[in-house]
Amino acid sequence: MTPSTSSGWPALDDYRGLMGFIAEWEAGQAEFLGGLLCEALGRHTGLPLQSVIDLGCGPGTYLLPFVRAGCWVLGVDAEPTAGGQLPEGCFRQLDLRRPLPKLGRFDLALCIETAEHLQAEFAEQLVANVAAVAPVVFWSAAHPGHGGQHHHHEQPPAYWEALFSLHGYVTHPAEAAVRRALAENAECQKVQWLIPNARLLSR
Repeated sequence: MTPSTSSGWPALDDYRGLMGFIAEWEAGQAEFLGGLLCEALGRHTGLPLQSVIDLGCGPGTYLLPFVRAGCWVLGVDAEPTAGGQLPEGCFRQLDLRRPLPKLGRFDLALCIETAEHLQAEFAEQLVANVAAVAPVVFWSAAHPGHGGQHHHHEQPPAYWEALFSLHGYVTHPAEAAVRRALAENAECQKVQWLIPNARLLSR
């Protein structure tokens, strides 16, 4: 039985012990993805990315390439030990199962392998939270049969695309090129899960 909190909701997963593993194992993939998105989205709009938010940021690994590119970044996670790799003032501890406070508008939102860690009843709110902060979303969530620690809600990409469509999101014109580049990259091949799960959406 899943432990519950005083609110009656399931307790959030405790993944403090995975922070170091994420920071080390996924660093190369994060670096490649950041550069890829900066290039692809900049080419599409003719303007450089200026701000990026990561909902379910873990240690902050996936925001680091954007920091180095000069973007303002914000990491959001319910785990109090998250955001340890981020600059001071660039992390907010917030429960993604609830409506978020106003966090401002960002050029790009990341939500990477977070959705499967929340129960099904929180899926719509998570998508609404992501949709509220940016017109472009890079999304990745575990598909059925993916397997992993604390996976409560594995769904195919089409499930999430349908939820985002309710907020006016469609496939971004650069998605095919981005997914092809991910599939050909050695760091992404090592980590593996980003290749089948990643989607790029825009409103």
